[in-house]
Amino acid sequence: MSYMGLGEIRPENFIEIDNLFEDFIPKHKEIWIFGTGLYGKAFDKYLLQCGVDARGFVVSDDKSYTFVSSKPVMSIDSFKRHYGEESRVGLLLAIDEKYYDEVVPQLMFLGSDLLFLKRLYKQLAADRCGERNKLPVLCFHIADQCNLSCFSCTACSPIADAGIYEIEQFKRDIDHLKRLFDIDSITEINFTGGDVFQNPHFTKMIQITHESYPQSLITFSTNGIGLGNQSDEFWELVSSCGVRIYYTLYPIKYKHDGEIVDKAKKYNVDLVIAGDAVGEDKTSWRIPFVESGKEIVHDFLFCRFHRRCAVIKNGFWAPCCAIRQIPLINNKFNAKIPLSGDDTLDLQKAKSADEVQEFLAKRLPLCDYCALRERKSMGEWLPSRKEKSEWISEGISS
Repeated sequence: MSYMGLGEIRPENFIEIDNLFEDFIPKHKEIWIFGTGLYGKAFDKYLLQCGVDARGFVVSDDKSYTFVSSKPVMSIDSFKRHYGEESRVGLLLAIDEKYYDEVVPQLMFLGSDLLFLKRLYKQLAADRCGERNKLPVLCFHIADQCNLSCFSCTACSPIADAGIYEIEQFKRDIDHLKRLFDIDSITEINFTGGDVFQNPHFTKMIQITHESYPQSLITFSTNGIGLGNQSDEFWELVSSCGVRIYYTLYPIKYKHDGEIVDKAKKYNVDLVIAGDAVGEDKTSWRIPFVESGKEIVHDFLFCRFHRRCAVIKNGFWAPCCAIRQIPLINNKFNAKIPLSGDDTLDLQKAKSADEVQEFLAKRLPLCDYCALRERKSMGEWLPSRKEKSEWISEGISS
């Protein structure tokens, strides 16, 4: 019997997932999943996107489910009668640990053909591929450029030309978004860039968003440089709209440091300070792409961006903010990282919230070019040198 203990995303987790796909799954002619709840169905979708089609589901009771996700469902007793002597059928345990005492003794007959999925993997599968009634976070990328130049910037702002989300396009997209998602179905709407203050329509966008989704939390992140120049009218607006500001401190000199905190207190604005102010230095990270493609398919389980920052940029939706980088990288460095029609969804053509949710839960063709295993903390904040190596690596092919 294999057991994967609990833990965080660490290098050893890649080894454990590799073992699942390179050892456990190949040595079994059929893979079944125990559990038809959120974890079970999400892990089935994750496996499918990795090229593994589980045969069906196993449950502890004798209820007649018939099919779940178009796959057969068997009780433990039926599964044991059918596969009890079969050593090449593997079962993945995809249920909450609180049910282990009840369920595991009934599955001991499987021996090493039973694999306990780590809680982390079940949670990540649910986060990446699970069914959702709401959007937890929706991001609008409204400006390409920034007033800082950070090493390996996620938005590629150091190498970007001036580009903004135009207000008329934004109005059209919000109007169509309202036809897809009810007023209470988006938990948080985030504005991102570049630097949001590079877009002259930012204030109007906040107003439109609050009027359209008054129950959603509106947020934006800032390095404080543009925020310190804002008028009292701006602070009144963000206060009245209940906007939360994520204020990240960088190791540079600020002109308006104290003023920002004072203004937030004066206008009762939710100001969340990150960086040195909470004892954590702002650190640069390098998460490169590879031009060769064909990165390890199952690694997208560990992507920190996938579906967590579903982003709309000029009318096109993507489950990962990296989508905004590729044209900039290709143009600047004459790279050839491909974007396909399957990497984005045209918001105006989306017909339902379910269609959007299904798209956001997919692994993208672009994922083939993201070298997750080469992500690295640089140990400190670094300015960009605008070098190709900040965004592109030789990579690991599989």
